[in-house]
Amino acid sequence: MSEGNLNKTNICDECGSEYYRDTSQMSSLCPECSYILYDYENCKHAFKDGRCIKCYWDGSKSLFSINITKKTKDDFYPLMKVTLNGECGVVTEEFVEVKDNIQQVGRTKLYGLICWDTNKQPDFEDWRGLWWTFVAQGGTELNNNHQFKFINDDGTSK
Repeated sequence: MSEGNLNKTNICDECGSEYYRDTSQMSSLCPECSYILYDYENCKHAFKDGRCIKCYWDGSKSLFSINITKKTKDDFYPLMKVTLNGECGVVTEEFVEVKDNIQQVGRTKLYGLICWDTNKQPDFEDWRGLWWTFVAQGGTELNNNHQFKFINDDGTSK
């Protein structure tokens, strides 16, 4: 990072990641944490060398924000690492807008487009709105430290 950009960064009070000040609507939170905690618009992350090239977030999440995401969504969430039938993948940041209905009360965004870590790229599968079906078929969340072979943590090809 250049010296000029260094002066334009903040440290997120929630996750501790450095981020570009002008990419977040909140002065003390990175775009990711302001999205998770307050539903502000998030950055459309594009990672290179462990950082988003748009907002400079390093992928950090606090335990609190992870638990909030899991408890409030009770569903897939962006950049969630998952496994099913021996395959590993990541939930992309793509979503569909929905209106409240009996199955998705209170939710306005459904995530679940999974990019699988295979040598056939792109390898996407759409599980949006099907969290419990995914779980019933043996799908689980992976540890966030899992390293993919063919894809980056945001689902882009290596």
